Amino acid sequence: MHNTGGQWRRGQYYSAPSIAALLAAGEKINSQIDANAKSKALGKEFGTACRLHDDYIWHRVAGGGNAPGAAAFSVYYVCDSSREDQADELVKRVFAPVYDKMVADGKLTSWGWLEHVVGGEYGG
Repeated sequence: MHNTGGQWRRGQYYSAPSIAALLAAGEKINSQIDANAKSKALGKEFGTACRLHDDYIWHRVAGGGNAPGAAAFSVYYVCDSSREDQADELVKRVFAPVYDKMVADGKLTSWGWLEHVVGGEYGG
């Protein structure tokens, strides 16, 4: 459920061990829903309640912890594309040790610094 930030009111999340597996999972989910008439009808009903969405695929560049917690906070950075490698390195060297300690102390369940692969305007 949306509490702070832009226009979106709900988010959907799933993960896989690779981008290829993630895309294959999405295809499988959609084909299974479409194969069942009742699910397909309920999917259309969902579409009337939630008319718009942006799809994003992110690749984890750095991160720690295991499963995500019950609540998540995300920040979408607009970065200079010529300096993204520098930003990645800074996250790994400066922020990662802090976040990893917070995971170890139980203050966070997981964290991630992600590379934008597919989707809307927030791509860096």
